[in-house]
Amino acid sequence: MRSRDEHLVAIKADVLRDPDQKRSGAEWNSSNGHSTLQTGTMEENRQKINISRSTRAQLNFPVSRIERFLREGNFSQRLSASAPVFLAGVLEYLTANVLDLSGKQAQARSRKRIIPEHVSWADESNKHLRKIFKVDSKSSFAETSKPDEN
Repeated sequence: MRSRDEHLVAIKADVLRDPDQKRSGAEWNSSNGHSTLQTGTMEENRQKINISRSTRAQLNFPVSRIERFLREGNFSQRLSASAPVFLAGVLEYLTANVLDLSGKQAQARSRKRIIPEHVSWADESNKHLRKIFKVDSKSSFAETSKPDEN
C-alpha cells in the first residue's frame, strides 16, 4: 500500500504526462494558438496538504502527542525534532512485540481474545521483556559511595 505522499506524487506525475487532460475548475485558453491551462486563484494552486508526522514516519503512535508529553514533563530544557519520532517508534516496536507474544500465549491456550493474563505470561516468559518491565524496590540510579571520613 502506497503512503499518502507517494499517492500524491503519482497523481501529479499523471497530470504532467497527459497535459491535455481536463481537470475540474480549469479553463483552456486557446488565444494566439497556444493551449494553456488556467486554474482558479493562486491560493488554490498553493494548497498545502497537511500530513501528520506519524504518517511521514509511517508510525501508528501519535508523534505530536508524545512530543507534547515530553515538553510538559520537563525532562530537559531542549528537545530535538527527532526525539518524539524515535520514542514513538520504540514504543510501537515494544507494543507490537508484547502483543505478538501475548497472541501466541492466547493461541497456545486455545483462546481467540488476548486478556491481561496473556500479556503477563508473555512478559514473564521472555527474558528481554522481563528485564525491561521488572519491578525493583531499589532506585534505578547507582548508589554513590560515601567518601571516607579520614
